[in-house]
Amino acid sequence: MNYVAQGVVESPIFRRAVRWVTITMVIFLGMWVLTWLASPYYTIAINETNSLPQKVFLIKRGVLPKKGEMVTFHVPMTGVKYYPPGYQFTKIVKGVAGDRVEYRGREVYLNGQKIGIAKEHSQMGERLDLGFSGVIPPGHYFAWTPSKDSYDSRYKDIGLVSQEQVVGSAVPLF
Repeated sequence: MNYVAQGVVESPIFRRAVRWVTITMVIFLGMWVLTWLASPYYTIAINETNSLPQKVFLIKRGVLPKKGEMVTFHVPMTGVKYYPPGYQFTKIVKGVAGDRVEYRGREVYLNGQKIGIAKEHSQMGERLDLGFSGVIPPGHYFAWTPSKDSYDSRYKDIGLVSQEQVVGSAVPLF
């Protein structure tokens, strides 16, 4: 019996298996430690809708986005019918402080340039009220995507995104 057990321990197949398991455990432990160390600065967000072509984003926590960049933010705590309070959206920062948002019927304009249409009804048939109109105040963003079905700053329920709602700047991964 001793000879059999000793033969297994000394076999090249057993040594390779032990090496493979050890390397795999070290890699997973290293990834876990790196994730734990990076969590105050970075996180991952997943886009559950078709409003953007990307589905996974690296979020730089606490980094305020610039115009044209992507932002991840918490939806307002009140007024949003379709998502729970605190739910996170990732959208494009289309307008910043000083930009003018206006509506001509249901067409949405930013600084005089048409950026889309605000639908009258949600996909569930509920009325959608128009969002903020006027000059965007400091500390706020007009969050948007080009999708016709995007639930974004075009609508009153979402409105302008305040800096307090921002989780961070978003970078698409895939």
